[in-house]
Amino acid sequence: MPGVTEDTRSQTIEPALGLPPRLLVYATPSADELLPVLKGLFPDARLQLRDDFGFRESPNPDVVPIWHLGWALADLAARAGELVRNLVYPLAMSGSPFVLSFGAPRAALERAAIAPTEIGRLDLEDVRVLLGPDAAAEQEFAELHLLASQTPQTPIEQRLAVALNRLGLEPRAQVRIGPRTAAPRGRRSGAGGSRPK
Repeated sequence: MPGVTEDTRSQTIEPALGLPPRLLVYATPSADELLPVLKGLFPDARLQLRDDFGFRESPNPDVVPIWHLGWALADLAARAGELVRNLVYPLAMSGSPFVLSFGAPRAALERAAIAPTEIGRLDLEDVRVLLGPDAAAEQEFAELHLLASQTPQTPIEQRLAVALNRLGLEPRAQVRIGPRTAAPRGRRSGAGGSRPK
């Protein structure tokens, strides 16, 4: 299959909460260092490292494609328009599982004030704008292992937790499973969970 490395690097992974992974990973040293961490986090899904930078629906929906963009920030910014057109936008529209990893830190893809001569950086920001809201997690590589012990949060839930912490409040992560609300291990949300009102 074109676009897949020689040893397809297929492994099995168990997605958090039974959902396929949709992850953005930042400041990743290399794909070789990323793969073992992902294998540990998701032992029951098939991972496939991709060496192309275009998205096509996989004939096998159980395969989770992994793209690692280890380019220098200047190269990433220069190729951002092509990346958005050929990978990011189709991936966002597909709803398919993915892992998109960057050598650059998260801050490099966040919105920032730019000069008129830096208009190309808008495409770089679009990478995160298009994929971030639907990603199950956005994590720096150094903290990726923490996903195993965290309740997954959407980017808005992460921002809300930060805001509550600034106010001196401790947010309690909860997951809705049908009519029940489950708190993470070690915390209880009431006997047997709570019913929605």
